Amino acid sequence: MYTLGVAVWRAAYEFLTDLSRACPPTGCQLLLYYSLFQSAIGRHRDNYTSQQMVAVINGERRISQLLEGSHHGGDANSQVTGSNVLIWTEGPADMQFCLSFPPRDDLGANRDEYVIHPTFCVALGAGTLLIFSPVDDLFFCHEAFFLRDGVGGYRLAFVFRWLSQERNFYCCTNTMKLSAELEQKEAELKRKRAAKSKRQWWK
Repeated sequence: MYTLGVAVWRAAYEFLTDLSRACPPTGCQLLLYYSLFQSAIGRHRDNYTSQQMVAVINGERRISQLLEGSHHGGDANSQVTGSNVLIWTEGPADMQFCLSFPPRDDLGANRDEYVIHPTFCVALGAGTLLIFSPVDDLFFCHEAFFLRDGVGGYRLAFVFRWLSQERNFYCCTNTMKLSAELEQKEAELKRKRAAKSKRQWWK
């Protein structure tokens, strides 16, 4: 895994920020997709929110001020601010990768209403390297999906990042070992989801 990370780092080197040029990526996440199950990764941002994007566009905040990021699991944002993300993806089944953005007249629109333009779509073939700049995750959402059904088709995505925090995981379940603080945050998130689900059911 480390050797692959160094290889893609060298291939992408001239397109990286100075921070990411300083050393190879320090973390890797492996994502697996199977065409038989129509696997996909939904529209999302990794580290920022729509509210942060609007604040930057309106001049209320600068990108350099968004140090806190926004991690969905309640943990601190572990990706180094100002670093790139490198995604090396391969496999016999093609996928479509898309960046999406809010309508021009409604920057605060729900993500379901975001616009997809062919200019920001990439066909993921046998071997594709995607290079995310630090601002891509702020101004765009991203997603990937299969264009057609298939039996036996699959795709692997090796997501390389520069991380600033160390976390421990259980080998048997591949889940993170939560601190007492994170356990409390996880319980609070579950409570909010349950309350939201209950409100929607009554509607």
